[in-house]
Amino acid sequence: MLRRKPIRFWSTLPGVKDVHPIYPAANLTREMSKCPFAKLQRHAAKCPALKQWGSTGFIVPAPCDFKIITNGDGVTVDWQAPTLLDTDAGFIGVHDDKQAKASAPPHSMDVVIKIGTTWRSSTPRDLIFIQSPVLYNGEKRFTAATGLLDPMRVPQLNAQLYWHVMEGETLIEAGTPLMQLTPILRKSLRKWEYIVEDATPEDLSFENAINYNMSSKFEPSTPQVLKNNQKIIENRYGN
Repeated sequence: MLRRKPIRFWSTLPGVKDVHPIYPAANLTREMSKCPFAKLQRHAAKCPALKQWGSTGFIVPAPCDFKIITNGDGVTVDWQAPTLLDTDAGFIGVHDDKQAKASAPPHSMDVVIKIGTTWRSSTPRDLIFIQSPVLYNGEKRFTAATGLLDPMRVPQLNAQLYWHVMEGETLIEAGTPLMQLTPILRKSLRKWEYIVEDATPEDLSFENAINYNMSSKFEPSTPQVLKNNQKIIENRYGN
């Protein structure tokens, strides 16, 4: 049996992989999990959907310290870093307001700050990445742009950051999580057949079973209730 080709990341600057490598998202302890109430059963850190998203894919960290300096006009960006990494002119650039303003979220600058991470990637032909912010981690200074990254077209892993600090000097320390890469199947991009309709009697019966399971325990989010829900779902929609 042929071994499946692995996802591969490589840095164009020796040393980066040894000090600040890309790593599995499951290895990041997110700020959400550090909350003093995180052990409560109904806390967001216990949500299966958030936990699964947070443990899927890879984290791309900042390869070195850098400072972003803004003056309050929403467009002017200066920066400082102790190294130029793998470039001659610098690894930080800006997409100006003509390019970026229409996509900028509220309370952000009108430009996008591009961080050249030194990383490149390759995947098996059937995989691409969702590139997204590192969610649920308490980051308020910037938000990475979300999009689809196809390593067969663009192997470079550049972090495109919407910047929220309108005025001042902001230090981003080496190792700070910049963005998350989540592999998905390339065929997921195809057009899907779908149906939108009212619930059938069978759907309503399924709903009643779920509701009863949730109401039969004082604590509806215990592992046993979740396990029962999964069994009900599989029996109804598993095929």
